[in-house]
Amino acid sequence: MSKPITDVDKQQMKEWLDAWVKGELSGDAATLGALCTEDVIFLPPDAEIVRGKAAVQEFYETLFKAHKVTTLVPGVVGNFGVEGLAYNVNHFTLAVEPPNASFMPRGKAILVLEKGSDGSWKCCAACWNSSPSKTTTTQQ
Repeated sequence: MSKPITDVDKQQMKEWLDAWVKGELSGDAATLGALCTEDVIFLPPDAEIVRGKAAVQEFYETLFKAHKVTTLVPGVVGNFGVEGLAYNVNHFTLAVEPPNASFMPRGKAILVLEKGSDGSWKCCAACWNSSPSKTTTTQQ
């Protein structure tokens, strides 16, 4: 039977998420790509499936040409999993410049992370979508 993820794993996952946020805020698509496995699958809202590290990097390069992410604040609901494979459930707030009505100011995500042979965690799958405005939300 597989062992559950450890407190060390959870700390490393937090560090991974911190690095992801820093990459988005700095507009560094190469860093975001480096935080993914070669065969990563992204399921962005209202868009086609993005497959592979290079495609994720291109996805963010395109986004960063049009917008600067000025705010990205994740709130971790939990980190779960078994040794070597884990998932992070979170909610987030997001703002971009110039402002764009199609960007979700609030959302939620699930990130699936895989621990490599070098001990580092990388995203192998991600899905995110918008949350209703706070005035209509009864649960977080």
